[in-house]
Amino acid sequence: VAVQAALAIDKSRLLDKLTQELAERTQIDIDLRQRESILEAVTFAAEEFLKTPDWRSMIDRVLERLGMTMGVTHVYLFEDHIDAAGEPLTSMRYEWTASGHASDLGNPEFQNSKINEDGYESHLEALRRGDVRAGNASTFNSIEKRAMDRMGVKAILEGPIFVNQAEWGGIGFDDMESERKWTSAEEDALKIASSILGGAIQREIAE
Repeated sequence: VAVQAALAIDKSRLLDKLTQELAERTQIDIDLRQRESILEAVTFAAEEFLKTPDWRSMIDRVLERLGMTMGVTHVYLFEDHIDAAGEPLTSMRYEWTASGHASDLGNPEFQNSKINEDGYESHLEALRRGDVRAGNASTFNSIEKRAMDRMGVKAILEGPIFVNQAEWGGIGFDDMESERKWTSAEEDALKIASSILGGAIQREIAE
């Protein structure tokens, strides 16, 4: 009986180990396919911007492709500017929204918004360093969490756009359906997309 019990325990342990290894391999395959899809989307963005010196004529298609590949509900592009009093502001210029979700382009909250607001210091500092801002509503400070709850945003991934080494604006992804853990592939895709877009804007200015 003792021998049979020991064999049963060994078989159970072996089965658990095999199940874990299979799950890990499955996750690796999923991650690889995701990286391939993201790479294709970023390549698409680069090719579209190379077709014409007017990046604005291609931006809607690029945002749509990125949004569908990343599986988010909202992709947006903000441009920074200065008002008559010298106050730094930012405004949403372009966006893509998934089916069933309302557009924010007409929302006055996203037009001429003040950049230097209390509660967003660490966020702004990170973007100025060129870092991405990734997280969920539950992981941000109370001020940011209230804003995200008001807008119905569950998860967010944002990055800066630099033109001639100066911050031009930002690009970001929202998930309004559920919180999520942003993968390194998704963060890399955002960085590459912002770099490609910054290069397209810089080329237009130079020309």
